[in-house]
Amino acid sequence: MKLSVALNAEQREFDVPANTTLLSLLREEAGCFSVKHGCETGDCGACAVIVDGRIVNACILLAAQVDEREVITVEGIPWVMASMSGAAQHNELPEASDVEGGAGHNSSDSNAASKSSFQNPEAFSREEHPSTYELLHPLQQAFVDAHAIQCGYCTPGMILSSLALFAEKGLIELPSIKRKTRVTPVRRKPGIKKLPPSEQEVREALAGNLCRCTGYLKPVEAVLRAAEELVSEG
Repeated sequence: MKLSVALNAEQREFDVPANTTLLSLLREEAGCFSVKHGCETGDCGACAVIVDGRIVNACILLAAQVDEREVITVEGIPWVMASMSGAAQHNELPEASDVEGGAGHNSSDSNAASKSSFQNPEAFSREEHPSTYELLHPLQQAFVDAHAIQCGYCTPGMILSSLALFAEKGLIELPSIKRKTRVTPVRRKPGIKKLPPSEQEVREALAGNLCRCTGYLKPVEAVLRAAEELVSEG
């Protein structure tokens, strides 16, 4: 089955069996290893990704169901940051092959990809490891600063669930080849300040991401901290 998927703001073509799950497509065909293999029943959120602006569990979705749709994984965060800076509005999104750990890398680039992955703590130091695109989104940095990452297995799903919430609240704009998303942000009159999500909204957004390490206190703190930063930056 031939599929065309806008993966991390890059149009990708795939040819896979009809019974291929989105989880298998992303990990085995696209090399997006931030998408974790967990319960296979849609309960743990380890494989959560953003499809057309909304969070879904990749293990219970067929790859065929995302044909001609937009998918974002943690590897796509450089494009999220480009959208935040306004680059997306001027067609200045980075090429996938230029982004460390991006979807454009194949298996031969595993060493380069690991430099910007959650598996390498040194990649989190902006001072020691500067990057053309700044490795960390404010949300990722907040997870580091709040000590919200322990084993890290659930972290990508939590990051994406939080980004989807931020997009819904109008705090960020998700990248899109079509220059639009299907998320309906909160609409406010001009001049009305954007508001960060409440703690209850954050907890509801993370409810589908099971974690055995953190007790959720630190991740919730991290999301609230990042939201306040995004609001303060306008």
